[in-house]
Amino acid sequence: MKRLHLDSSIICRLDAAEHAFFGGIARATNQIAGSDVCSVIEKRGFRAYFAPTVSDPLFNRMLISTECDVSEVGAVLDGQFGEAQRHIEISPGALNEELGAALSARGYAQTQFLPILVNYTENVSEEEPKLDVKLLTEQDELSTFKKVLVAGWTIPPAELSETLAASVEEWMKLPGFSLVLALEGDEAVSCGILHCFDGIAFLAVSATPPQCRGRGGQSAIDRARVNAAKQANAELIFSRTYFASISQRNKEKLGLNVAYMRAEWTKLPGIPRPRL
Repeated sequence: MKRLHLDSSIICRLDAAEHAFFGGIARATNQIAGSDVCSVIEKRGFRAYFAPTVSDPLFNRMLISTECDVSEVGAVLDGQFGEAQRHIEISPGALNEELGAALSARGYAQTQFLPILVNYTENVSEEEPKLDVKLLTEQDELSTFKKVLVAGWTIPPAELSETLAASVEEWMKLPGFSLVLALEGDEAVSCGILHCFDGIAFLAVSATPPQCRGRGGQSAIDRARVNAAKQANAELIFSRTYFASISQRNKEKLGLNVAYMRAEWTKLPGIPRPRL
C-alpha cells in the first residue's frame, strides 16, 4: 500500500481541484443566466465563489490554501461577501496572526473543523455497488438527476434560483464532470458527481432525498465514483465532509482516510465586531 506523505503541495492540489469543480458550476450558472449571478475569485493563496441568493455554505465560501495577501482577503470580505453570513475554510499552514486578526475584526470566529479524506487511488479497492448505478449519458436522464439533487439538498426551494437549477443541464458538458444516479428497481434514490482535475478525483456533490435515505443509495454512489476514478487513472481520491457525520463514515468505509482538517471560520451575528 502506498503511503500518503501529506505536504503543502498536495493540499494546494486538492484545494485547486475543489475550486475547479465549484468554479465550473458557477460559470455554467452564469451562462444560463446570461449574467454573473455567481462570482468566482482566484488570488494568490485563496479562492472564493458565492451565489448571493443561496444560503448553503458550499456555494458561499472562501478557501484559503497558503499564506496570502491579507488586505486582498479583507477587500473580498468587505466587498462581495459584505455583511451576509459566509464561510471561510483555512487549510493547515495558511492561518497566521495577521489573518486571524483580520477575520476577527470583521466578526468571524472559528466554528468547527472539517475533515478532508484522501487516499491514493491504487490503495482503494474496486467493488461493485450493491444497487444499480447509471452514468448519465442522455439528456432526458438529467431531469431525474435534477429532481433527486434538489430533493436531497438542504437548500430551501425559495432560495434555489432557477438559473442554478437549470445549470444542471450544462454540468454533464463540463470538463471532468461525471453525473451518476443510483437506482433501486426503477426508482432513482441518490445522485452524485465525480470531478476529475489534474490527476485528482473529487467525490463532490451528492444527495439523497429524505424518503430514500437508509436504502444504500449513497454507498452505491460513492462506490461507483471510486470505480470511475480508478478507470480515469486518477492519482488521488478525496472528499470533504463534516466531522463525525454519516458521510465521513461512508467515505472511510470506501478506504479514504482523514488526512487533515480545515478550520472553518463563520461570520455569526452574535459575535461582537471591534474597531478595525
